[in-house]
Amino acid sequence: MLTNSRFIVIIFFYLFSYFFAQQTNAQTISGTVNSYTSVTNVSINSVTVSNASSFNVGDYVLLIQMKGATITTGNVQAFGTITNLNNAGNFEFATILSKVGNTLTFESNLCKSYTVSGFVQLVKVAVYNNVTISGTVTSQPWNGTTGGIVAIKATGSISFNSNINVSGAGFVGG
Repeated sequence: MLTNSRFIVIIFFYLFSYFFAQQTNAQTISGTVNSYTSVTNVSINSVTVSNASSFNVGDYVLLIQMKGATITTGNVQAFGTITNLNNAGNFEFATILSKVGNTLTFESNLCKSYTVSGFVQLVKVAVYNNVTISGTVTSQPWNGTTGGIVAIKATGSISFNSNINVSGAGFVGG
C-alpha cells in the first residue's frame, strides 16, 4: 500500500512528465512552412513530380489539382459559367511510403482522379504535435504551377499568436 507521501510524489512525477512532454513537443512557426512541387504523372497510388528533393518517406502530403475547369467563353451572358470541372479542385491527403527518384508512392491508393494538365501540385504538409503561430504564416506565392496553399496539421493543438495570411499569394486576377 502506498503512503500518502509516495502517492503525492508519483502524482507529481506524472504531472511533471506530462507537462515536460507537452513543452518539448511544442514548436513555434512563422513564414512559409510548406514545400511544393508540380506533378507530372499520377497513377493509382503514386505520383511523379518535377523535383522530389524536399519530400521523404513518411511525409504527410496534400495532392491537389489547381486548374483545368472548362468555362463558357465569348461575349455571351453565360460567360464564366463552369461547364466541366475536369477534376479541378480535387484534393486528398496521403503519406509517402517510398521514394525512387522523382516517383513517390503512397501508403494507400488515391481516391480521386487528376488531370496533370490542370496544374496538379504536391504540397508537403507541416506536421506538429503542439504548435504556436508566432509570426505570420504564409505560402509560396502561386507561380502558375505551384504555391498558394498553407497546409498545417497538429496532432495536439494550434495556438494563434499571429495570423495565417496568403493574401496576394493565390491565383493572379484575370
